[in-house]
Amino acid sequence: MMTLTTETPDAKRRKTAHYKGKPFKIVIKGSADSLVSSLASARRDGQLCDAEIICGVEACGGNSHRAHRIVLASRSDYMAALLASDRFSDSSERTIRLPEVTHKAAGNALSWMYGEKIELATLDDAVELVEAASRLQCTELFRILTKKLQRKVDVDNCIILGGLADRLNLTSLALAAEEVAAFYFHVLVDRDNFHHL
Repeated sequence: MMTLTTETPDAKRRKTAHYKGKPFKIVIKGSADSLVSSLASARRDGQLCDAEIICGVEACGGNSHRAHRIVLASRSDYMAALLASDRFSDSSERTIRLPEVTHKAAGNALSWMYGEKIELATLDDAVELVEAASRLQCTELFRILTKKLQRKVDVDNCIILGGLADRLNLTSLALAAEEVAAFYFHVLVDRDNFHHL
């Protein structure tokens, strides 16, 4: 006798592969380009850096990241526009304040800009980085991250990722989160963050 099922192939995959206990990890590979590698090394050593980025609550004074304006402008549309403006035409102006981006997310975004490998061990790190990529208009990083997050949707993070998808207008991620939430509704209804659904 043939059994009919209403589950989509993605729902079946998530049911078996993404129900609790699987560690969260996203890896974005670095670049093998020697120029990019040399610039990353120069940034780590603080050589020839002509920009200082102060983020989050530290934007009023605190920890900062050093970088090269040419790298910032080449990997971020926001930085390209900012650095081309009159405010930064004087080479003595080096400080860029990003109060809406966390220090850690800015560090990860810079690592990506410099072609370095990024490992995001928590969902919070991934969410902060995708929000930073959106604000900084790092379109390639944003695309890579949203695609990877879409494949990471599970019962434990579908509410959070659904909220992120709504904030950033990410239709595919929203659909993936809704699919998992619908499938696991009976589990989610007892969770503290259920009202965010």
